[in-house]
Amino acid sequence: MPDHLHVIISPGNSSVVLSKFLNMFKGRTATVFRKRFGKSNLWQQSAYDHVIRKGEDLKAVIQYVVNNPVRKDLVTCPEDYPYSRWFEDVTKLYL
Repeated sequence: MPDHLHVIISPGNSSVVLSKFLNMFKGRTATVFRKRFGKSNLWQQSAYDHVIRKGEDLKAVIQYVVNNPVRKDLVTCPEDYPYSRWFEDVTKLYL
């Protein structure tokens, strides 16, 4: 998305804390952005996070993320959004 990012993260067997991961991710991407574009304000101060609980439907969350560019009228189908390719293997499993 041009103005925000959706990420579904599964810690697997890792003991990494989500807030630490997000801080590292935001720091590294901000450094690249600053070097490439000369601007430093890539990220807002906080992030909205949502923990997917056992009773919640993972498929529905993935569908929401994959279909977001369609809802925002950027494309007519999710496959046309160039960054959705990152989700290709996951969408085959869940959609």
